Amino acid sequence: MITKKYDYLLRLGLLTRPFIVFFSLFISYYFLREIFEISILPFIFIFLSSVVLSLLFYYSSKKGIKSPIIYLLADTFLIIGIMHFTGGPESVFSILFFLVIITSSLYFEKEKYFYFSVFLLLLYNLFLFLWTKGIIKNPFELEFKTEEILLRGYITTLSLLIASLLSYILSERARRGEKEAEKTDILAREILRNLGEIVIVKNEKGETIFKNSEIPDLFLNNKNIKEFSYDGKQYSLNYSSFDLFKEKFEIYVLRDITKEREMEQILKQKEKEKFLTELSHGLAHEIRNPLAAIQGAITTLLKVKDEDKKKRLIELIKNEIERLDLIIKTFQNYAKIKKIKKEKIYLKSFIKSLASEFGIENIEFKNEKEYIEAEPYLTQIAIQNLIRNAIEAVNGNREKVKVKLIENKIIIEDKGEGIPEEELEKVKYPFYTTKPGGLGMGLPLTERICELHGFKLILKSEKGKGTEAIIELV
Repeated sequence: MITKKYDYLLRLGLLTRPFIVFFSLFISYYFLREIFEISILPFIFIFLSSVVLSLLFYYSSKKGIKSPIIYLLADTFLIIGIMHFTGGPESVFSILFFLVIITSSLYFEKEKYFYFSVFLLLLYNLFLFLWTKGIIKNPFELEFKTEEILLRGYITTLSLLIASLLSYILSERARRGEKEAEKTDILAREILRNLGEIVIVKNEKGETIFKNSEIPDLFLNNKNIKEFSYDGKQYSLNYSSFDLFKEKFEIYVLRDITKEREMEQILKQKEKEKFLTELSHGLAHEIRNPLAAIQGAITTLLKVKDEDKKKRLIELIKNEIERLDLIIKTFQNYAKIKKIKKEKIYLKSFIKSLASEFGIENIEFKNEKEYIEAEPYLTQIAIQNLIRNAIEAVNGNREKVKVKLIENKIIIEDKGEGIPEEELEKVKYPFYTTKPGGLGMGLPLTERICELHGFKLILKSEKGKGTEAIIELV
């Protein structure tokens, strides 16, 4: 089996063959010509043969025609040729057989490798036999002792056998490791392909090395993008990077959040409907009470003759009308906030000033942000409402109120009785109040101001321990 890795080695081997042959032949020729009268023509012929074969094999492999068995057989016969003209059985280039043995272990598995190794050993020993018997003409005028050649052949054959066995063990181990790695890689890719999320991996050159979707990469150019739309769908984008073997990789995980956003819109609509219902009920309740009081007072006024009682009733009617007027103005103020004009607000001095206005001395600043962009008057109303609520929660004991600016959060903390959990959301509804005589518009107005600025109002409370009103700034 030829993998990409071995394919690379195969081509490299094809290109290096002529160089090995050149140095093997012509260095030997340089020394041999000093001792023997030997022609250079066979050397040139073998070298040119190696060049032609290498080019032929290289271009055929580039076209997808690969035949390692033919390459190795050609190498084997070239080695025999080199040995023949560089000393026969005495040639040191019998070591080149080790290269063929090792190379064949990379290409062949089990049976094929075994048969090829046996063939190689038989061919080597056949060459020795034919050479010593004079069947292959000896180009040198040398005499060889058969025993010495047999001993050399035995040692070389044994060495080739050992090399063959070791090469097989090592190549099998490498092949098994490669198969395991390939199996793990395929398994990981299949897992990622079947995930509901899109995963894109890039290397440090910005090249995409893995992608389980056809979605374009252009959305990945800006790493600050958290969400984007493509082909009618909404995606969230998470980015991370890591180093592996001194190379940096980037992972982008894209999640289809179209349905989540649709559900959020539905929930927002339902929340809006619920809010409007509560608002209508609260407004009706607040108007109905003074109207009932006015109606009762007028009915009584028509019946009584005592002037003092009449004056008290008229005063009551006047107070209830003023309350109605207050309710309407407050509601108008709440409803008409639509646009804001932002300015720079320097947080430390702004908050310190508001806290001092209410006599709060317990102030803490731990914030890197120097200023925010906000509408000063509305922001002031929002914070004043929260401080006022905190002071009322502790019955005016300002020592139990603390104002903090920590990590982009304005926190107004009181040590009052706290708000029951079931009322934490209700207190944000307009006209919902548990205070006698209260309108219940402070927190709704504060939350509305926060929403207009992109801030977030969070209430945390624990019964008996107190409440934290938190404005999360942008």
